[in-house]
Amino acid sequence: MKTSILAVNFYGDKFRDLLMQTVGTHAAGEYEILIHDNSSPDNMGHAKALDRLVSDAIGKYIFVFDIDSHILLPKFDEKIINYYESENQRDPDGKLKMIVGEGGQLKPARPCCMFFERDFFIDNKLSFQSREFDGVKFDVGVHCYFKTLSLGYRVNFFKYERTQYEGVRGNEYLFEGQRFCYHHWYATRWFNNKGKRVHDKIDSLTFEEWQKSTDNLFKQV
Repeated sequence: MKTSILAVNFYGDKFRDLLMQTVGTHAAGEYEILIHDNSSPDNMGHAKALDRLVSDAIGKYIFVFDIDSHILLPKFDEKIINYYESENQRDPDGKLKMIVGEGGQLKPARPCCMFFERDFFIDNKLSFQSREFDGVKFDVGVHCYFKTLSLGYRVNFFKYERTQYEGVRGNEYLFEGQRFCYHHWYATRWFNNKGKRVHDKIDSLTFEEWQKSTDNLFKQV
């Protein structure tokens, strides 16, 4: 088993099914999919669930996706693994250990899509738990980025790009100029632990606008 695909579901079953479908369509090699369902009674939170999934995974390489992401790139696993291995052969003194979604100034890494080796994560006691750096608390996954840099390794980015889907709230990430994955926004943030909607608006986006965006997405995929 070379690749493990990990995600955490929280009242996003429709997105979960799309993620699984597109992994199956586009993966070139052998893989497993592990999804922890936080919308069940066993809700341990996003970060702790991802840590558990990495521990349980049997693949050498790990892809982590948000549940509201899906794959766009054919043979994504083969292409990214080959790139990763060739980069480390080319520059053995500046080893690449992680590829993450490109963020902004305040949040340089967006963990809605991440790639790394399982043993590197385990051996260096990385975690998806929130951590503070210079008095700023970063959310799920950003600790992995900073810890990897602090260990003296390189982190590359899946480039952030506007989506080609119409009428949706989301973005895409590119791998070597190709559309790699799409990430919808806010899918797991509307509900409480019992699945009840508790927000009418998140940032400037109303729930009705988000639902229309979701409908538009599924008409196009």
